[in-house]
Amino acid sequence: MGTKISRLPRWVFVAVVALVCLALAAGGFFAGRRRANDQRPAYPVRYGVIEDIRFEEESAQVIMSGTVADANYKGLFQFHLEEDTPISWYGEKAAKEDLQVGDDIAVYWGGEISWGAGPSEMTDVKAVRLLR
Repeated sequence: MGTKISRLPRWVFVAVVALVCLALAAGGFFAGRRRANDQRPAYPVRYGVIEDIRFEEESAQVIMSGTVADANYKGLFQFHLEEDTPISWYGEKAAKEDLQVGDDIAVYWGGEISWGAGPSEMTDVKAVRLLR
């Protein structure tokens, strides 16, 4: 009636499934790595906890304490959040009103830190990430 098709050995099936799984894992790894690198600003970062925040019309003044793990940047820091400063939380956009006292944040800045008797001023804040 027709030609008989022979069955493939079991090891060929296992090898094909293993190759497909390996290709999917590698694709997921490189896609995630690319997305993580795209979201990371290329500026210095300081981690801290919000101690005080004062909202103004188009900006906010934030005072944060530096982390204990960073010996060079312990103490209080203050910076101004302008209306166009990007704020994110787990990759999603957030508003300055989402920031609350006690939140953990990461501040990316490109300016200077002016050291003084009170909270040190961080200038040219590029982005803020809410870590909670």
